[in-house]
Amino acid sequence: MNDYTNIMTISEYWSWLENSFVENIRAQQWYNGDAPRNLSGFIDDKSNRLIGWATMRQLRVRADLCHVHPVSKSLNLTCEVDYSYSNEEQRSFGLKWMNSTLTNYSSSILNAFRYRSSQELDTYTYVGDHGTYNTGGFVYEFRGCLSELRSNLSLLRQFKWIDQYTRAILIQMSLYNPNIQ
Repeated sequence: MNDYTNIMTISEYWSWLENSFVENIRAQQWYNGDAPRNLSGFIDDKSNRLIGWATMRQLRVRADLCHVHPVSKSLNLTCEVDYSYSNEEQRSFGLKWMNSTLTNYSSSILNAFRYRSSQELDTYTYVGDHGTYNTGGFVYEFRGCLSELRSNLSLLRQFKWIDQYTRAILIQMSLYNPNIQ
């Protein structure tokens, strides 16, 4: 799936991230199979240079606002609470959103479950189609080589980084194109 505007499920979003997005934030082979020499830092269009690294910031609602109906006690919990500043999750967690202290994973993975404030991130409020989103959040940084990025995304998917409490995912990056005047 290359067109992210058609994504309807969490599974489709992960598929787009792993198979389309991540492939395009690093320069890949040329049309004739040649390696992209001297293009470190460029995205796959080979014209735009990534300044810093791309980030994926998640905004979540607090789990205590979502209730399982006593009649169903279903394992398929759905949470229909809308995002707002007052119900935003701002606690840090361990892997799988648990309060564990496992440390045998990369800092990129561990930090993705740590809440970062607006002062740490130096970001702006985002006004979207479904709400206005605060400046903090849980951030994954797309740092490293392509194989590392693929591996990290696979782990984040396995650890259910995006789940029923997720309300927004914002991908941010800065590009420089010397051909633009």
